[in-house]
Amino acid sequence: MDFLFALLGSSGDVLPGLTIARELAKRGHQVTILTNPFFQSDGEKYGLSFLPAGEVSDYERLTRHPDLWKPMRGTAFLLGDTSFSRMTEEMLVATQKWMSGRKGIPFGMVASSLAMAPRLLRDQMAFPLASLHLSPLVFRSVMDPPVLALGGLIPWINQHFPRGVRALADRVLVDPLLEGQLGFLRKGLGLPRIQSWMNRWWHSPDLVMALFPKWYSSPGDLPPKTIQFPFPLAGNEAPMPESLEAFLLAGTAPVVITLGSAMAQAGKVFAETAKAALALGRRVVLLTRHPEQLPTLPAETFVAHWAPLGPLFSRASLVVHHGGIGTTAQVIAGGIPQLILPFAHDQPDNAHILKRHGLGDFHNPHRLRIVRLKAQMEALLASKEIAKACAQRAQATQNSQGELLAADSLEQLVAGFSV
Repeated sequence: MDFLFALLGSSGDVLPGLTIARELAKRGHQVTILTNPFFQSDGEKYGLSFLPAGEVSDYERLTRHPDLWKPMRGTAFLLGDTSFSRMTEEMLVATQKWMSGRKGIPFGMVASSLAMAPRLLRDQMAFPLASLHLSPLVFRSVMDPPVLALGGLIPWINQHFPRGVRALADRVLVDPLLEGQLGFLRKGLGLPRIQSWMNRWWHSPDLVMALFPKWYSSPGDLPPKTIQFPFPLAGNEAPMPESLEAFLLAGTAPVVITLGSAMAQAGKVFAETAKAALALGRRVVLLTRHPEQLPTLPAETFVAHWAPLGPLFSRASLVVHHGGIGTTAQVIAGGIPQLILPFAHDQPDNAHILKRHGLGDFHNPHRLRIVRLKAQMEALLASKEIAKACAQRAQATQNSQGELLAADSLEQLVAGFSV
């Protein structure tokens, strides 16, 4: 079989798709990745074919813009940026060309949440398409409303009147944005205008893959043909950098602080969080691809550009992070308590879910309170109840093989269309 993975977003959005793609390639299938060239080396090191969409400069500009990480504004900024429509158009053209070379060959497509080009084509013709959604927020449940931000009137109203908030957001924000950005592509394909882009239309009619387990979240109003999978744990097979390995071996288990691969403007949050951990007598590892944002740090800290998250987290005493679903899953698998500093997007919702399961706590990064931050870290490090809950969830998560089950479902999807 041939598979095309259309993936759009940061590392946290792209790597889960690459993990499933790699599993399909291991089974002898031909797999092509369609994404920003920033991720070209990630795909090619697994032996996957690559098609570019957009420029590396697009990725770097978007991830460095401060509005991306502001609650209630981040999504509007992302969907409203001119590069979104341009990359979607490039993905559409590349997908059409890829399909034209698949005549007589069983094929399927997988599209991450923001990669809407394959979904547009699915309205024009029938082919097996799977939507790849990573977190519960994407499903916009009204039975189990997501937490949109930490505090504020709109998040409070959404918890009590989710259906109305969703309808209002579609009418005044989401639909106008997406119609303005992508409506011309639908018109070019001879397709009519649609309403509720992110409600009724967003999900594939063939297969919707929710890459989070039922124990984590399982809203009762998931769309038809949704299958939930265990967390796919990506990138853990790579070796630990030698310098980081030496630091880990030289002392006690550190507090690991990471705010996501795309976070480039959180120097103050890194510094204050590290200060709180050091005040507790803990060593600190700061994980960031943008070390230029960091201030001068004491010797008890180590700055790493990159590390395999699973092996690193399993050797930590506490992980402080942004609440991205991939990072959250890796910490759960490591059996370590976590303190989430959620900035925007799905991060506040993941923070609340995690605390509800007794696996950690959260703190508002937009309103840092150093005394409270230190107290939270101290409590998490000392709690036997949280340690026990983390150990139990880790055992169920470490060998869950989400990528294998996801690959099975994709093979079955294509086989069903081929009959």
